[in-house]
Amino acid sequence: MSEDWKTVQFFLTPQGVYEVEIGAESRYRCTCHRDMCKHIRFVKKKAAENGGSYPVKISQGVSERDLARARKSPRKFRELILKHAVPEVM
Repeated sequence: MSEDWKTVQFFLTPQGVYEVEIGAESRYRCTCHRDMCKHIRFVKKKAAENGGSYPVKISQGVSERDLARARKSPRKFRELILKHAVPEVM
């Protein structure tokens, strides 16, 4: 059975766009393909400051229907993050 990874943050950098995902047991991975990159360190720090959950910043105006869909599917959650979350610039 494949593990469900959820994208929680996009990063805009001079080298490109990267995304950090969180999996089971609070495992992290980043599309920059480094084990403990600055993107993962950023997400882990923010999660630790928030009691263990990463505080996703979503723009206003997202419908309850879209939020409900995002809770059910990692793919829909990623789409919500891509469309409505605030990217971090590094």
